[in-house]
Amino acid sequence: MANPAKSLLLTVLLALTGASYGQSLEIVITQAEDKPESLILTAVADSTGQMIRYDITVARMDTTRILLEGFPKGKVRIYTFQDCNGNYHLDTDAEGTPTERCADARAELFPGKNTVQIPLRTIPRKKQE
Repeated sequence: MANPAKSLLLTVLLALTGASYGQSLEIVITQAEDKPESLILTAVADSTGQMIRYDITVARMDTTRILLEGFPKGKVRIYTFQDCNGNYHLDTDAEGTPTERCADARAELFPGKNTVQIPLRTIPRKKQE
């Protein structure tokens, strides 16, 4: 017969673990180019720099919505770009300036569903002196 105290402790630990990773994040990406390329995003924990999630989805003309679940509570940083040539890398010029539309955003995740809107943008090239 199991010890009731051990059973209670196990139940509490499982509940706490589930609560700390039960957050969902809806990412709304806007201003993608009018092409059917992939949107690639990476979610990184702000506190540790550890990658939490990597996702690839097809870009929609106006707004692309991605729902990701199972995030831990806390702050997260989202990096995303529109992969125009299908190489799965953010392309840059010789100075390191991105040549594909990209963006990043921070979000603090609370219990339940969270939403962050990320408008993609073209990074202006540095002017030659």
